[in-house]
Amino acid sequence: MAKKITITGENLLRELHDAWGGIGDGSQVHGTTVPAGKEWGVTRGEVERFVKAYLEEHDTKLAHRIGYLRPSATTDVNTFYHLEGFATYADAVEYDGDPIANATLLLLDMTFPVPTV
Repeated sequence: MAKKITITGENLLRELHDAWGGIGDGSQVHGTTVPAGKEWGVTRGEVERFVKAYLEEHDTKLAHRIGYLRPSATTDVNTFYHLEGFATYADAVEYDGDPIANATLLLLDMTFPVPTV
């Protein structure tokens, strides 16, 4: 069984689209030459460091915790159910008062098809 080439170093991942692993094509990957056909991957610690730094740096919906889930009161025209997620129940109540002005309170809107069988 072949061993994976582990790429190590400091601050290897700089962007979300940077590759975390794959099969080498003989070129340089994060400063390391990976032979063609060899599997490679960035260390688990580097991936963990990058994800934590990214979430701390970007105040996005990804960084928020969903503490209240509920089914939407209506289905859309394509007959999908919606599951809505908010940080708190109070946020859901505030959102219901004015969904357009409070759109940022809705952290999750998952759609599920209505079963027809």
